[in-house]
Amino acid sequence: MSKINNKLKLAFICALLVSLTCLSASAISPIEISSEKSASLTLSLQQAQDLALQNNKLIKKSEEMVTGSKNKKSSLFTNYLPKFDLSANYLLRSESTKMTLEGGYLPTYNFNPESGQLDPNLYINPLTNQPVYGEDGNPIFNQYALFPDKDLEVLPKSGFTSALSLKQAIYTGGKVTSAYKMASLGYEASQLNLKLIKENLLFETEKDYWRLVSLNQKKQLTEKYLQLVNNILLKVENSYEVGMVNKNQVLQARVKYNEVALLDKEAENGLNLASMALAQKTGLPLNSLIIPQDTLSNLLSVIDFHDFSQEDYLHRYDYQMLKIQEEVAKQNIKLKRSDFLPQIGLLASYNYLSYQLNDQNHDDFSANAMAQLSFPIFQWGESIYKVNEAKAKYKEAGFNLENTSQLMILQINQSLTNVDNKIAKLTLAQSALKQADEYLLLETDNYQVGMTELTNLLNAQTKWQKAYSDFIDAQLDLHLAYKELEVRCGKYLP
Repeated sequence: MSKINNKLKLAFICALLVSLTCLSASAISPIEISSEKSASLTLSLQQAQDLALQNNKLIKKSEEMVTGSKNKKSSLFTNYLPKFDLSANYLLRSESTKMTLEGGYLPTYNFNPESGQLDPNLYINPLTNQPVYGEDGNPIFNQYALFPDKDLEVLPKSGFTSALSLKQAIYTGGKVTSAYKMASLGYEASQLNLKLIKENLLFETEKDYWRLVSLNQKKQLTEKYLQLVNNILLKVENSYEVGMVNKNQVLQARVKYNEVALLDKEAENGLNLASMALAQKTGLPLNSLIIPQDTLSNLLSVIDFHDFSQEDYLHRYDYQMLKIQEEVAKQNIKLKRSDFLPQIGLLASYNYLSYQLNDQNHDDFSANAMAQLSFPIFQWGESIYKVNEAKAKYKEAGFNLENTSQLMILQINQSLTNVDNKIAKLTLAQSALKQADEYLLLETDNYQVGMTELTNLLNAQTKWQKAYSDFIDAQLDLHLAYKELEVRCGKYLP
């Protein structure tokens, strides 16, 4: 009978260990919401990350920045194209502008049929046969025509003008090209920034998710541990009732039960806080009870350090953004220099003018074309100062890129070392758990046959619980360290 009890107890402990090793929630694809006060949701990692992407305000802001950068790029491209403008003006003045043209006597001319010209009708002195001049030195004519004073309207009281014009930049010193390239780089940078924000959000969501998974496993572990200690407490109390054990052993079992009960309560509180943290990341109500669907997998069989190198930082979004900043600074030098280079443009227009002048209606149509060249000559060295300022910013961007590249290489080396340490930690945790399993089985068998004290059995259970908890932590630490390595190498795969 004793052998049968030992076998049953051994089978119970083995089943307990297997159940703890395979902790996982039931696989449910869609999100399920219960009707309890605190909504219960079963989420996979993919579902949690999808919700985070959908509800994060920073991503929506970055998406609008991408849209704005794209529109800016398109608007600057139009500077390559001609601009058409249609203008119309109507002028109404309180009074028209008038003037009086003074009259007088006008000399007369005679037509000369031989020359076909008009000859002055001069007065000829019959004695000298020469023209006669007055006191003012002007010749005297035979006849004069009277020209009376004339009132004239020189500016109309009202008028309407319209024009269709075309403007085309021919040469701007590279201003249009540089501005467009900078806008294109800005659009590319905004896209990279959006990818970087999404990557950081997915990584942070994944960390919160796996912490919830590990705490959920620890909660189940403490529940099993509490059940195991409770069974021992009941057995000890029953044995005490029949006088098989003393009061001291009962007190020991009760103290241990209280310790494990407190541990279980702490695990429950930690689990609730982790659930709230993940709910906040995913945009769900904070009182939502999130049940993780996935379990931590063993990464030892898939980690290959040859998949990573120090040059992997070139794939990172933040590094590529720094490269773009350097190129923008380079284009800014050309943009500043273009302000002090020749500018050539073309303007063509077709105009219509309608007005009334001297009681007559006038409608004038005209076409005009104009080419303009402007060339700055002297600005007291302004061009040199501005270009030198842009060159300094370009060098600053280059130094920043070089320094950041070295830091990224250092980060990769740190992550590689960290993963290697976590692998060693997990290997030791697995070995410690295996030894704790054997120790617990041994002390359980010995206690059943009276070969060990209750204190040793409770101590074996404590060591087993701690070893299992450390094993869960080691799995979590390795998983997060590996994902961090992927991030720092630009190879993060959610």
